[in-house]
This record gives sequence, structure tokens and C-alpha cells, in this order.
Amino acid sequence: MPTNRKPIVKQAYKNLIIRGGKLVIPGKKIVANPDIYIKNGVIKKIGKSQNKDALVINLIDSEYISPGFIDLHCHLREPGFIKSETVKTGSLSAIAGGFTQICCMPNTKPAIDNPRLVKFIQSQAKKADYAQVLVIGAVTKNRAGEELVDLEKMVQAGVVAISDDGSPVYNPEIMRDALLLSKKCDIPVINHCEVLTLSKDGVINLGRVSKKLGLKGIPDTAESIMVLRDILLSEQTGGWVHIAHVSCQKSVELISWAKKRGIRITAETCPHYFTLTDKNCLSLNTNFKVSPSLRTKADVEAIKQALVDGTIDAIATDHAPWHSKAKNPLKPQMHTDQHRLEKNRLNLRLKDLSNWNKAKSGMIGFETAFALGF
Repeated sequence: MPTNRKPIVKQAYKNLIIRGGKLVIPGKKIVANPDIYIKNGVIKKIGKSQNKDALVINLIDSEYISPGFIDLHCHLREPGFIKSETVKTGSLSAIAGGFTQICCMPNTKPAIDNPRLVKFIQSQAKKADYAQVLVIGAVTKNRAGEELVDLEKMVQAGVVAISDDGSPVYNPEIMRDALLLSKKCDIPVINHCEVLTLSKDGVINLGRVSKKLGLKGIPDTAESIMVLRDILLSEQTGGWVHIAHVSCQKSVELISWAKKRGIRITAETCPHYFTLTDKNCLSLNTNFKVSPSLRTKADVEAIKQALVDGTIDAIATDHAPWHSKAKNPLKPQMHTDQHRLEKNRLNLRLKDLSNWNKAKSGMIGFETAFALGF
């Protein structure tokens, strides 16, 4: 979300040595206390370096150096919701979290459903000049689920995938046709899998926690039923389906089955789905209100195993910031009088529950992903 953080100093040093910390070499190993010698922006040597003209940056042991992360799924909120985020603030936040390339979702206002808006996002990203921003276009016009966008023109404009994220592609005929087009253009259809008739009015995972809080729950089948539908449509069409923010064990099992059948499917999850559970929601801290909902410990363990065995292909942040009034529409009151606090405890609890019900779903992700996921 918009930040008062001072901009990163964009200054290129001809000679630079990064010393100490831990170097992550993807797929290979972690090297402790490396010297990384950089000349004119290019890594020249990994090993002890003694260049007197170089600027030396010393890291502590707990700091990591790695290639820039890539985020497949984030929300930059521009156009339409710039009080919550912009392309500039979002890409700056991404850089602060270690992400050098991010893919932004089209659930803006208006939705990114035409080449003009694709070019607008690209222009805003170029002006910001922080993380590289790749655009995901809408599947349907205005994300209304009724009429497909002109996908070929969108691909020519530079979209890397299509999605109606924030909403599912609900009509199976539309999803089938989108997958046929995706096969032709060789890009994925990313679906937010949610059967809306099952999730209607739900604000938390259906289970012991929802019952304890007295809140309307959302069953995990609201996700997994649509995952199965999309698997079968992908098998029928040969199109590439990508399942967004997988949150439950049932979906993991279905994706594993599909991959064994050779169906063209990929999937992502998010750090909060393998580190947090619905028990975190007992606090009624609205930062834990996300879509899909946080699930159970069993779901967390299944997702961790799916990351290890390759059933789930990637970790995405689903960075989804909202301004404070959207996350806490009923601003909590501060009470210093203990007697008054005890007297009004029930009223405060009811207000917390109402605040949770009305709060927008979403969690900031860029600057928390590494800490949660490592």
C-alpha cells in the first residue's frame, strides 16, 4: 500500500563488493560469507576480492543474497483503487521484499480487459522504474464472466496470462473457450477457483473456528469442486490451466491426480497457506481475512508436502493491500479504564465480529513473503 518510505537510491557504482551473509544459488547450494564482485552492474566474480576502488557492502550472517524473486500473482490496485496501492508503490514494495519481477492481476476499475489498459500499466511501471511489471489481462470483458476479451490483441499488447482473479470464471462454457484460446496463444488461464453458491456470505473457513466465533463458514469444497471442473476442461481442450492460491488438501489431491494423467495444469500457493491456519482468525485481526480463507493444520501440511514433491509449482504472494478503512471499517476504540473495558467486553467482541464481517479480504505480501516462507 502507499508508503512514506524514502525511494531507493538509484546510483550505479562502477565497482562493488558484497561481502558476508549467505548466497543462495537456486537448485544448488547456499554459500556462506561470499565475496561478490560487481563491475559496471555485472557480476564478475564470486570469491575473495581485493579491489581497493570498490564500494564494500558488509552483510551480517542472517542476511541473504539471491537472484531477484518473481511473483506470479499480485494486486497493484491501479487504476481505480489508488488509495490502497499504485503501480509505483507496489513495485517499490516488491523491490523491498526482494521481488524484481511481478505479475499484476486485472481486478482493477476498470478491469484490464483491453490493450489500452495493458499499455497504461506498462507505462506506469516504466515511469516507476523499480520492479519489472508484467500484466495479466482479464478473461472476460469487465471481468463480468459473459464475453471473452480479444485475447490475440491482448497478447500482442504484452499480457503474459489471463485471469478474472478476484472472481472465478464461473461459466464452464466461457472457461472452455478461454482454454481453447489459451492453447492457441500458449499462455495460461489463471483461475480463482470458488463455487460462489457454496461460499456466499462466508467470511472464514468452515470448521471448528467458524463455529466457535459464530461466523458463516466457507467449505473447502467451494475451491476443490471448481478445481476439478477446470482439470476436466483442460483435459478436454488441451489448454493450460493454472490454479491460483491453492489453499486446501482436496485441491492438492486433485492437482496431483491431474498431473499424473498428463493434463496441462500448473498451480501456486501463498506463504500464508503453508504457515498460518484458521486458528489465527480467533484473534479477529482482519489481516488474517483472506480469499480463499486460511484453512486447517491438515491443509497446511498437505500444501507443504505438495511444494516439496512438485504438485504445486510455485509460491506467489497474492499481495492484496487495502487502505486501513477497508481492512478495519469499524475503527477499534482504545479503552484505558479497566472497569469500563470489562463492562463493555461483550459489546467490544460484537464490534470485532462485525468489523471482521465487513472487512475486505486481502493480505500484504511483498515484504512478508520471504519471512513467512523461508
